[in-house]
Amino acid sequence: MAGEGGQMIRFDWHIRGNLKPKHLQLLVFLDDFRSLTKVADYLNVTQPAVSKALADLERGLEVKLFERSGRGIAPTIYGQCMARHARTLLTDLQHAQEELLSLRHGSSGRVAVGVLPSAAPVLIPKAIAKLKRDTPLTTVLLRDGPISTLLPELQIGDLDMIVGNIPRTRLLSGIATEILYDEDPIVLVAGAHHPLTRRRAPQWGDLVDYPWILPPPGASMREPFERALAERGLMVPPNRIESVSLIANKTIMQETLAIGFFSKRIAEHYRELGLVAILPLDLHDLVGPIGAMWLKSTPPLPAARNMLNALKHVAEAQSPA
Repeated sequence: MAGEGGQMIRFDWHIRGNLKPKHLQLLVFLDDFRSLTKVADYLNVTQPAVSKALADLERGLEVKLFERSGRGIAPTIYGQCMARHARTLLTDLQHAQEELLSLRHGSSGRVAVGVLPSAAPVLIPKAIAKLKRDTPLTTVLLRDGPISTLLPELQIGDLDMIVGNIPRTRLLSGIATEILYDEDPIVLVAGAHHPLTRRRAPQWGDLVDYPWILPPPGASMREPFERALAERGLMVPPNRIESVSLIANKTIMQETLAIGFFSKRIAEHYRELGLVAILPLDLHDLVGPIGAMWLKSTPPLPAARNMLNALKHVAEAQSPA
């Protein structure tokens, strides 16, 4: 028992007093690269120096962190545990640095925003314009993609928030939300030159002769689309393009006779520019809120709060009086 007590004291001392940010970075790099040589090249040091640093870590923690093999290294269960916590600690340190800078300068900082397609053309650009007017030194990092890609990045701390359609059923626990638009209906759109735009009252059956642009399987809107089409007596057509890229979809509709689906706000924005037409076919059951999402365990830092305020300002300005 006395031996175990002494071991716990040594372990506690090593974790609290001897583990430094450079050790945390080393753990993350080793987990990412899975190669001592690649880590050495990345850090511009020798491989023996990396090996010695890893050996010192393992000796201090009294566990094997990585297994060596002819193909490189792989983390043990202890290495996986330490690398996961190292990422969290480094993210917290980065957030502390950014918050200190924001508190010191009042108008600086950095915010990383995940952008869902529904927020990309109008909401995010207008919010950034507002943010840069108010706090010119704030750095904004944007990453676009589907919720399935962005949500894991939010959970590990690579993103401060995600902006776009808030999924009703796929939203995980631990996520806070700020609703910006209560409803953003989905509408049917086509290129401004499309033959259906010249019909006074097109019918759903008229769509079967044209290619469609749909969200890919697994996207949050694919199943609601299929259900809505089935209720109108239509099957998913074989002549289709599967994409969540608004810019690509818009251009495809301009260049072809494809029919697609946009949120009403985005469709009206592109219609005002003369790029698309909204077809008068009802999709009232495809609606959903637009908002911002962040981790409940990580309240927004000053730069992220400023971004959230800019988003709310834009949403209020666009809401009907």
